[in-house]
Amino acid sequence: MHLPRCPCLTWRILGLLLLCGLLLMLYGSTKGLPGRWLEPWLGSATGYRIALDRVRWDPLEGILGENVRIETDTQQFRAWLTAAQVIIRINPLAWISGQTWLRQVRMHNGALRLEWAGTSAGQERTSLAIHNIQGNLRYRQASWQLTEFRAEMLDTAINCYGEMFFPPPQLATDNPNLQGWLACSGPVWQGVRMETGLVGFTFSDKLIQLEPLYVALTRGTSGGVLEGQACYHLETKDYTAQLKVQADPYCLTPLLNSNLVDWIRPWNGQRLEAELALGGRVDNEDALWITGRLAAGDGTYNTVPIKEFSTSISYAQDRLTLDNLYLARPEGALTGWLTTDLNETILEMDLSSTAHPVAIAKILGDDILAYLDGFHFEGQMRMSVRGRLDYETGTRTDLRAAIEGWEWGYLPWHAEHCAFNLALRQQDLHLTQLRGAAFEGTFSGEAAWHGSQADQASYTLQARLDDMNFNALLEGLGYTNQAEQAGHMYAECILAGALREGRLQASSGGGWIRIQDGLYQLHFLGDFARLLNTLAPRIGRISLTDFEATFSLNEQRLTTSAARLSGPQLAVHGQGHYALDDQLAFIVWVRLPERFLLLSSISQMTDALPFRLLAFRLTGPLANPQWWPLNLTQEQLRSLPTDLLIKMPKNILLDLPRNVLVTLPQEVLVTLPRELLVTLPREVLLKLPKRVLIDLPEELFIKLPQDIRSSLLPTPKRRSSERKKGQ
Repeated sequence: MHLPRCPCLTWRILGLLLLCGLLLMLYGSTKGLPGRWLEPWLGSATGYRIALDRVRWDPLEGILGENVRIETDTQQFRAWLTAAQVIIRINPLAWISGQTWLRQVRMHNGALRLEWAGTSAGQERTSLAIHNIQGNLRYRQASWQLTEFRAEMLDTAINCYGEMFFPPPQLATDNPNLQGWLACSGPVWQGVRMETGLVGFTFSDKLIQLEPLYVALTRGTSGGVLEGQACYHLETKDYTAQLKVQADPYCLTPLLNSNLVDWIRPWNGQRLEAELALGGRVDNEDALWITGRLAAGDGTYNTVPIKEFSTSISYAQDRLTLDNLYLARPEGALTGWLTTDLNETILEMDLSSTAHPVAIAKILGDDILAYLDGFHFEGQMRMSVRGRLDYETGTRTDLRAAIEGWEWGYLPWHAEHCAFNLALRQQDLHLTQLRGAAFEGTFSGEAAWHGSQADQASYTLQARLDDMNFNALLEGLGYTNQAEQAGHMYAECILAGALREGRLQASSGGGWIRIQDGLYQLHFLGDFARLLNTLAPRIGRISLTDFEATFSLNEQRLTTSAARLSGPQLAVHGQGHYALDDQLAFIVWVRLPERFLLLSSISQMTDALPFRLLAFRLTGPLANPQWWPLNLTQEQLRSLPTDLLIKMPKNILLDLPRNVLVTLPQEVLVTLPRELLVTLPREVLLKLPKRVLIDLPEELFIKLPQDIRSSLLPTPKRRSSERKKGQ
């Protein structure tokens, strides 16, 4: 029988198969199989284009693929994965039993490149590259666990781990989605480090959803936390997110749009808190939109202290809107809404504020702060502003405001209280319903400014002043040592002119002024007091308490035809003009006050000239006024001091009668104009120094009396002239 041989044959066959298997395993572990033998099968099994140089089997590691290249390509999306080595571990028993047989995938020196097509024709494709991938993916309990993932992306290192839930590729037809979670730490991008990152995700062929999302960031000593969810559309490249943020703005600025950075960077203080919804497109920075709410505690913005801040925010197309705005400072708060185009210099607003105006202006920026140059604020302010402000050119400015404040003003002006309505359109500024209190009195009126250039700005002003302390007003305007000008002023005027270097320069207008209960000592009036005391020595010390005048302004001249400075003893009347180049030209006369018919001290003055005719000419600058007497009698003229007569304008001397001229002292006569000198009587000329006559010009010398000419030492030229005259 041959049966006993069967077991031997069987064992021989089994041994041969085992030997072949061992040889195959030895070959597979040493030489391996060419990749092209497996590429068709791998492509059909996975749905991807797969290429590799060689496949080996390692009893310890598993299946090793060398220089692996995997590619997928759709109309909108392309991906390339390359790796120097991919190691796959399998479980044959699980495959026999119909379970997931793929247990582990490891990758060394990998690289992944993702590319999205543009959303419009002609738009460039967007790409993202990840380099130096070292990864380890394990399958355990129906999930894939990423136990190791190290790579470089955007010049920063990434270190991740996580878990994904999806079947292996050959079983993925029933569920194409990839779900899981991923934790990451360590990457640094533009100086911002991710300390902790945790995200749950769902990937499909068109959508990436991230929920929950938690990121802790640091930059230097600052930090922040972001929580929320996000969604990204692979085809359109659109993204949306809902986030809760608690962060120092310094930590976030490298991650934000450059225009937003300019608004956030000046904050220094407690962390900003935000609840935001945002969206955009990865290949279009201008597509970013944001809505939500911001809040912050103590801090500073542009170095301005802020106690509390909150606002609703809306941002799109570089247009930023802050609504339900609340900004608290120690002295008050700002509320309302504010809109600006970050590419332009336009602010649209509806704001109410009790905060310090300079603080609010500094928060809004130096361009806004420049509008407050020259203003000072020392008390509480209340204002509401509505409209549009073009803070660069002013061409699109259109604002309306109501302003009220205490202890504030502009340049030398200071008011205890001032309130008005303001309208600003382009370069035209109108103030209406102006009212307030200053210098112990009250004021009201209206004003308008036109133009902004220093050489083109003009103004109109209508004002009324009541019961103002005149001396305090002068000191407030920069005139010191004015104690003798005490009194209460009442005035009303309409003026128009130019604004130069912050000061009003009037060119036309008119009005009236009255000062009551003042104190005008005559010695303040300089030579006027000296003249009056000389002409009426018994008059004594005179006090002038009231002043009133009507005036008009035209061609840089302030003209009055009815000015009166009066007191219990006398009244000083005047008419004339004051040129704004600081030159006086007035005729002043002294009369009895209306309530007196006669004063005992005045009645003792000379009877030759009625008191009502005592007149003076006022000339010179305000700082050094010159007073000259008019229509004096011979006795009054002789009583004047010689030095005063010498300084007297010669045109006034020319008007004196001839019989008065001859009574003048010699010191005065020699100062007369030479045209007048040669007309003096012979007896006066004989008293003059000969040198004065000898030095006369030829045409005036020959007008002297002949005997006087002969008595002098004539020059040959003058002898010749006399000879010709004799012929």
